[in-house]
Amino acid sequence: MADESHLSIYRRGVLEWNCWRSQNPNVKPDLKGADLSKPSLPDAWEIDLSNADLRGANLAGTLHMSGIFASALLTEANLDSVNFLFADLSGADLRGANLNSAGFTSANLTRADLSNIQLGGMANFVKATMAGAKLIGSQFTSCYFNEAVLEGADLSNANLSGSVFVSTNLQRTNFRGANLSKTRADSI
Repeated sequence: MADESHLSIYRRGVLEWNCWRSQNPNVKPDLKGADLSKPSLPDAWEIDLSNADLRGANLAGTLHMSGIFASALLTEANLDSVNFLFADLSGADLRGANLNSAGFTSANLTRADLSNIQLGGMANFVKATMAGAKLIGSQFTSCYFNEAVLEGADLSNANLSGSVFVSTNLQRTNFRGANLSKTRADSI
């Protein structure tokens, strides 16, 4: 359950949120399970949600969340169709998040964990866009990429073991040092 005082500040807009964050740098924002899909922040380009607890939060359909999410907890969050264009998600925990049709074009996901957390299941990246994304050292174990775009992405030293790529654009993708054991690629 989200901290209501944090949620109230968030809903007042990006400027108030970021001002509060700069005045309270040691507070870990708690927006756990909150419905953030409403258009209270229609264009959150510069929002600072670093180290925020967004586990299970609903951000589905949010137009632009291109701020700072470094080391944020986004496990099991609904990020369906969210556009993280140029966002900083370095070190973020996105295990089990719904990432269908999510956009991560030119985003920084260095050392992020995007693995599946359900035993026997796969994290879905159906129609996800990660063109030009920085995914160095990220975890993608047991992920399913279908009609995804990873063109020009940097997946060097990433762990992609057990992942499946179907009809996915991998042109100019850097896999140097990546763990590709038990990875399948069909109709690329």
